[in-house]
Amino acid sequence: MGFDLKFSIITASLGNLGDRFLPSGYKKLVSLEEKLRNISRIREITGIELCYGPEGEESEAGKVMDLLNTFDLRASVVNAPLSSSKEWKLGTFSAVDAKTRQDAIDVTKKTIDFAEGVGAEMVNLWQGQDGFDYCFQTDYSRQWEYMIEGVRECADYNPNIRICLEFKPREPRNRALLNTAATTLLMIQEIDRDNVGVTVDNGHVLQHGENMAQVAALCDRYGKLFNLHLNDNYAAWDDDMIVGSVHLVEYLELLYVLRKINYDGWCSIDIFPFREDAFRATEESVKFVLGYSNWVERVGFEYLTDLVRNGSVTDILKLIRTTLFTNSACAE
Repeated sequence: MGFDLKFSIITASLGNLGDRFLPSGYKKLVSLEEKLRNISRIREITGIELCYGPEGEESEAGKVMDLLNTFDLRASVVNAPLSSSKEWKLGTFSAVDAKTRQDAIDVTKKTIDFAEGVGAEMVNLWQGQDGFDYCFQTDYSRQWEYMIEGVRECADYNPNIRICLEFKPREPRNRALLNTAATTLLMIQEIDRDNVGVTVDNGHVLQHGENMAQVAALCDRYGKLFNLHLNDNYAAWDDDMIVGSVHLVEYLELLYVLRKINYDGWCSIDIFPFREDAFRATEESVKFVLGYSNWVERVGFEYLTDLVRNGSVTDILKLIRTTLFTNSACAE
């Protein structure tokens, strides 16, 4: 039986990307219309993960919806602007300052309204500024409670829109409040809302030294695997590289597990091709993921499942070797 994947791309991945050495970026600016026109030529991508902002091209739902319709694309998820603003330097929902917390809630509600306006079913919250840098800098219990209260209020604002919490071990803060899948699931349990779940960013999983397939299975076990961000890195930092450029076997296992749990959510390409052609890098990411998925079907899902249940590592590795290197001496 085939396994269909739904691909989307985050708009922030497609423009001029700067780093701390060249904040102005390495490329020319790209309009939203140009991004969508180029993405529409990659036939496997049907969704766009938008980045709402009070100003700019992704601020007016009507205009964005017109562009999506023009290029036969749909909004998959909308990201709330809760990281790249001086206002959030000491946190958003968990900030000590009450006005800052309320501002974060208000802008998230506006993001929810925007998501509804463009036909998206989910809003993604990556709260990278919520955490701490030094010992004795925060009251951990109060910080935790503030976050629960803020997310719960936003979830109740429109129960038809799913709220996805995206964890990350660190950056921009040295320690993030929502640092792992397990931490995030514990918080979601306390939030106690059906429309609150997890965005698993595989780069963040690798950065923390964890296993992508295991994390996906864990979130699915609790019915909270709402969204996936796909990228790659060297496990020391969140490099946001082309999918599959580093972790080949781990991605094979991830696609096996996604097939096993029958994941039907979005697979959103979340890469930062600072110097590479963004659209070619996106297409290669999609092709890699499809290649992994096709490998699972080609070698046999049931056969793989039997090998996994038997715990036969050498048999699994032999299968990978002989099916990936089919025309070389090592395939013998």
